[in-house]
Amino acid sequence: TATELTADDNIYVAWRYTSLNGYSASYIDDIQISISGCNRPVDLHLAGLSDASLSAAWTGNDDATAFEYCVTTSSTAPADSVELLTTSETSFTIDSLQPNTDYYVWVRTVCGEETTQWAFPLSVRTLCAPESTPYVEDFASWTDISPCWATYTGAWDTVPTLASGYSFSVSQGNFGSYIQLQGSALGFNLWSNNKAWAISPQVAISADAALGFD
Repeated sequence: TATELTADDNIYVAWRYTSLNGYSASYIDDIQISISGCNRPVDLHLAGLSDASLSAAWTGNDDATAFEYCVTTSSTAPADSVELLTTSETSFTIDSLQPNTDYYVWVRTVCGEETTQWAFPLSVRTLCAPESTPYVEDFASWTDISPCWATYTGAWDTVPTLASGYSFSVSQGNFGSYIQLQGSALGFNLWSNNKAWAISPQVAISADAALGFD
């Protein structure tokens, strides 16, 4: 949300949040007060993701002549030596990334000879690459839920659709219901009528195969 401010004003900014029934929470982020004209991009968000590529999009402004961007593995703003790519669009796709890897997306506005500061970076983890067969998982080497597995708890009637392909959470849902490591096995501990899902990485089946577990 953008609010117009007048020159020579001195302002304070305040946020009020009201809890109506019981505990609730809200969050604010990415506060900007910038001079009108050549402004950095806003609403930088993920538009597509795979194990080897990502797509990002954002909102520009009328003064922009182009946008510079790069994807790095560092949360520190790119140094001058980093190679930047340029687009006249408000989105891009980049390939040849590594699977299951944390990346940071950086975008800034170009207005003629002027460039803005970088937009608040977008933090993204690429999806895990499909496993090949034969695939074996005995959980013996795990110290926590693998990022290539998804875990969900809650009273769903059907298996949820995976939006990202992985989840680090192991204790979602109602109090006392969780999925956790128990020795060298993956354990389900549920109360009441809850359901829990442990969803493996994608496995590429190269020939006729059989599934087994105990």
